[in-house]
Amino acid sequence: MNKIENLQQYEEAVKRVEELLPLISDDMRTDDPNYIEFVRLSNMVADYDEVHFSLFRSFDEILDAEYGKVGTPKREQFQKEVEAYHQAIKEVDSKLGIEKLETEGQYQWAINRIEELRSFVNEDTPCYDHNSVEKEMLSFMIMDYEEELGINK
Repeated sequence: MNKIENLQQYEEAVKRVEELLPLISDDMRTDDPNYIEFVRLSNMVADYDEVHFSLFRSFDEILDAEYGKVGTPKREQFQKEVEAYHQAIKEVDSKLGIEKLETEGQYQWAINRIEELRSFVNEDTPCYDHNSVEKEMLSFMIMDYEEELGINK
């Protein structure tokens, strides 16, 4: 293996580096097989870290790593889903007509509405589905209302 391609390989490489670490010393010969394996795996782990876990990457670099470069089918599909999600937010926001819950009546209505939406939303429901977006928005409004009133439900 010359490059770590996925998370499973990464985890295996990290485990092996940890196993080798106690065997490595400053006075070790650079042609020692353990030393060679340690350096090789450490470099591959560092390369994978830089691409997948770096806190200093730009948003575009993160999207490139996760969904491919702009123009690739996976990235285009992601972009379509993001646009559909934004559109659903606008439509649900307009439908709800409120930005926050201000009364006990609105609060109870929001809780009841979420219960109604449970039958329409499951783990396979796309995030841009109107019912999913409405449930998410109402959940945030409920949390904000409860926090504002100091309610711990």
